[in-house]
Amino acid sequence: MSSEMMTATVSIGKQELEEYLNLVREAAELEEDIKDLETRSQARSWIEGRRSSCGGTDRIGSLVARIVELQSLLERKQADILQRRLLVESAIEGLEPGDRRLIRLRYVRGLAWNEVAEELGYCTRQVIRIHQQVLHKMSTNVA
Repeated sequence: MSSEMMTATVSIGKQELEEYLNLVREAAELEEDIKDLETRSQARSWIEGRRSSCGGTDRIGSLVARIVELQSLLERKQADILQRRLLVESAIEGLEPGDRRLIRLRYVRGLAWNEVAEELGYCTRQVIRIHQQVLHKMSTNVA
């Protein structure tokens, strides 16, 4: 199947791109929460091992249960991210290389407008104008 045929069937807009970026950010936050809970459970386990107290294992057990719950949620989000990333890549496949780069910088890497402009060597206002044109191309399947 040619890239023209693939991109003709995929239409994506700003909302879907922002949802993808937000999902990636949520997954990163979950990973941080899991690391924090793992650190806390290891510290608590070490402390409880050094002293004998009632309820210590209950607190550790609840931390472990929370970690397992968050890991399960993270796995679901990562599967969703993968599907959405494939959709994003299919949608931008037919764009010019510079347009693809702009979309990736903004929505995949999550850069701010001024950072995108710096990366591309344009002023922020010009990047935003180009961005609007690219979104129009993507939403109407015009490459």
